[in-house]
Amino acid sequence: MTRARVHHLLVAHVLVALLLTACSRPATNPVNPVSQQEVGERLEELALDLTPLFEVASRDPGLIALEQFPFAPGLPFGDAEEVPDPDPPTPEPPPEEPLGKSFRAAFRVFAATSLPRGVYAFDADNWRWTKEGEADVLSLTWPYDPDYPDYSSPDYPDGPGEGALSTLVLDWAAGAPTVSVSTPWGEQVEAPTALNFSLVAGGVSAADVTVSLDYYTADTCGGSILEPTRLAVDGSGTLLTLENVGYSVTEGDQDTIATQGTLTLAADAERLTLSWEVAVNGDLTREPCFSSSFLPESGSVATSLDATLGGEAYSLAFGLEFDGLDIAEGSVDLRGGYLTLDGENALTFSGRLDDRNGNGVPGEGVTVTFADGSSKTLEQLLLELERGMSAFGVLQRFR
Repeated sequence: MTRARVHHLLVAHVLVALLLTACSRPATNPVNPVSQQEVGERLEELALDLTPLFEVASRDPGLIALEQFPFAPGLPFGDAEEVPDPDPPTPEPPPEEPLGKSFRAAFRVFAATSLPRGVYAFDADNWRWTKEGEADVLSLTWPYDPDYPDYSSPDYPDGPGEGALSTLVLDWAAGAPTVSVSTPWGEQVEAPTALNFSLVAGGVSAADVTVSLDYYTADTCGGSILEPTRLAVDGSGTLLTLENVGYSVTEGDQDTIATQGTLTLAADAERLTLSWEVAVNGDLTREPCFSSSFLPESGSVATSLDATLGGEAYSLAFGLEFDGLDIAEGSVDLRGGYLTLDGENALTFSGRLDDRNGNGVPGEGVTVTFADGSSKTLEQLLLELERGMSAFGVLQRFR
């Protein structure tokens, strides 16, 4: 598939929800359906009402503390740890560059056989971490500036490291014992199955999160390997709550990779909740134990957004099913597509998403039917959007 086709498909998928939402609204009155202009105004109100909530979220004390985490010598993991050879050779990768190798970067704490533990404090004067004691958990404490990076502060740009302390505690075996797993580079390492991390910033609890994991296990692989087949995150911070955020991999006659979760951002009376369920079916290949490729074939997408902002209630939902995915041709069949706005049906869509006429804009085979009974092809809607945004050059760069 050419780069242009890839770009076209990506643009089409992203813009389906945005364009069609802005161009349609279900007719609560079949004689006088809500106009496109009214829907656009409604979505503009949503965007404007979201701005104050995001501004508050950017000042979350836990986020500010983590942004100032010092990666310095003395850490019991990662590149900051001092090693005898400042430029060690890069090990040869396993054959076929298995996808499982990516977990080496994701789980940098697995640099040693055992997970790091102990009590560490950051010495800002000497710019290094110092181990202060033994513990069954990993505890990291560092100073930070609660106002950083507040550009209006008279202390800026003195930088972080003053005013308060932050402590991050990782309990690797909070809910279940750790296990030994094999890595793609032939080592046995300790891995968590139910860990908890908590963050205290400025003496206030800023986060309490649990993470549960399952690993791929097979007798032919000598047991479990460092490739999670399920990950779920639950917990909360000062403003953000996570419910079952993660993914799963199931294998059988049909292999499936799925992701799901719910995120809630709340401050005072303002609240935004985003939920999603996405499943992709296909053929997963292992060589011999770690996954090396995944060929997608079909799947489904369901997302929803609910918000209370500025005293107004908002609701959006989008979903579809797809199959017949042809990566080489850059085409896929869309079925049962829908969009709802404020709890009412706005439109449905289905058809073959491709660029069969070769004009560089996909969607001539996808029919979009609005709540008032009118219909257009996705290609027509994308071309209308392109004409409307031509002054900004949004789509031209993909042509």
